[in-house]
Amino acid sequence: MGSNFSKSVCWFVFLVGLAAAVVGITELHVESAVCGLIAASTSGLILLKMRAEALGRFDGLDRLETTRRAIAGTLSAPRM
Repeated sequence: MGSNFSKSVCWFVFLVGLAAAVVGITELHVESAVCGLIAASTSGLILLKMRAEALGRFDGLDRLETTRRAIAGTLSAPRM
């Protein structure tokens, strides 16, 4: 679970990113709109990951990696 400081920073970046996107769209500045959307979406994904880890629902990539190896036919040789 993330600390309160990291959650606060992520929420701040998320809200600032949304505000920058809104201002960029209203002022017709593509660069600021895109940068704001990138910042908001990245911090939003980090917040979702923190939430999943806190609730115990995030297994990492272990299950995905096993499925991928089974599909590729290399179940006995794990990838590094």
